[in-house]
Amino acid sequence: QKPMVVQHSAPAPVTPTLSGAQSEPLGPGVSIAVDGVRFTLTAALGEGSFGTVWQAADNEGSLVAIKEIPCRSDRELRRIMEEGRYLRIVETELRKWGSA
Repeated sequence: QKPMVVQHSAPAPVTPTLSGAQSEPLGPGVSIAVDGVRFTLTAALGEGSFGTVWQAADNEGSLVAIKEIPCRSDRELRRIMEEGRYLRIVETELRKWGSA
């Protein structure tokens, strides 16, 4: 599975939101968009201290893992967004070296 880190919003293009700001809770059958690609959540894979990891499928049936991370403040949201930028850098480097 191709891991993706996203913050939740309503079923529309994903925009990071603070906890409680989303109009629909995540769960099986909920559809969200990530970078212009629509995914439908199929199952919760697990839950940890940061949030829930969901299995989701795109329109072609490719499976991904989407991590829901509740943010309770702008500071938390900025920290999580920075973590996402670091993960994209790591992914780019892994692809460059043939490890992804």
